[in-house]
Amino acid sequence: FIDVILEKLYLTHERSLHIGKDGCSRNILLT
Repeated sequence: FIDVILEKLYLTHERSLHIGKDGCSRNILLT
């Protein structure tokens, strides 16, 4: 059960990292 929670946290963390990278690249393209 704990492993499932950790896996979900890890996945959401990876997703936020990808979103952050996309946001940075978009900002660079806009400027």
